[in-house]
Amino acid sequence: MVVKEPQEMSDAVKNYPEIQWNLQGMRPLQVGLVLSVIATSLAGILSNPLFTLANNSVTTTPILQSSVVNTRISQVETPSPSINP
Repeated sequence: MVVKEPQEMSDAVKNYPEIQWNLQGMRPLQVGLVLSVIATSLAGILSNPLFTLANNSVTTTPILQSSVVNTRISQVETPSPSINP
């Protein structure tokens, strides 16, 4: 619960230990959280060239391009049913 004034806090909340973000004072959950943030940030940054390479490979492969064109043509040629009153 969020309170406006420090005197409104319960005794249990007042007795929480001070959070220390230095390596010696970190609890295992804090260490895991920090390492997870660092790992996912690096994975996101390093995976961008791989996604770019895969995207370029798909867009420049003739076999895949012909299937995309055929799919688009078949979607355009399919007549839609019309209801005449």
